[in-house]
Amino acid sequence: MIKSKLEICNHKEIRINFAKVKKDLTLFLAVETFVKESSYYLNGIKVLNDSDLAQLFEIDLIEFRKDVKENIERFPSNFMIETDGSYAFTEAGVIMLGGILESERAIKYHIQFIRYFVDLGSQYGISMFDVIQNIKNLKQQ
Repeated sequence: MIKSKLEICNHKEIRINFAKVKKDLTLFLAVETFVKESSYYLNGIKVLNDSDLAQLFEIDLIEFRKDVKENIERFPSNFMIETDGSYAFTEAGVIMLGGILESERAIKYHIQFIRYFVDLGSQYGISMFDVIQNIKNLKQQ
């Protein structure tokens, strides 16, 4: 359970300094509100519908679905579920969408997401490479 802190990499404690990243949080907060209002559970997994995400990222639904089909290899079953010709995206799938959609809002979201987590780690001397290495070490134990 995440409260006001995250424990990562050999139990180093990280406190999120929201004041430092406040200027970048506007879009995150909009996405968070949207997710709370639009998400639902499908087979016990929290997902967002493609039509809602197309609206969020300000892209035409037909173009949205075309982009997903052209990049289908980026969406394994734990990123996206296809149902009756539409798509339902998990949290990981929503993050991946930012890397393939060409709308200005999707691109900004994706860049902010990456910057936020890279900056968060660098504040505490932790890189994503450190996190990956620690996960590998845990698996080997």
